[in-house]
Amino acid sequence: PMITQSALIGGNCRVGLEDSLYISKGKLAESNAAQVAKIKHILEQLSLEVASPDEAGLKLLAEAADRMRLTARGYHRVLRVARTLADLDGADAVRRIHVAEALAYREPVAGRLGAVA
Repeated sequence: PMITQSALIGGNCRVGLEDSLYISKGKLAESNAAQVAKIKHILEQLSLEVASPDEAGLKLLAEAADRMRLTARGYHRVLRVARTLADLDGADAVRRIHVAEALAYREPVAGRLGAVA
């Protein structure tokens, strides 16, 4: 309920097992994916848009994920930073430019392609 209320007043939604182990009252969530699917369903029922990059942004992120060997956590961190950059830009959607800037903030990690040891 708190996440839904936050979304209704224009806030961002963050879910995951690190935030709550429960998917509903007294029921343990099976995974982060189950929690994400549930909040996505709730937001769609309320006619609220789920933030996701445009097609060019998704393509760039997919290519960068392969090239930079991003973990799932790293991939989603880039998405969160891109969403923040879009908000600061006053954009109504996450675009390629926001994804590119978010990727530029990533530090090279030793042992990964393109990293300096």
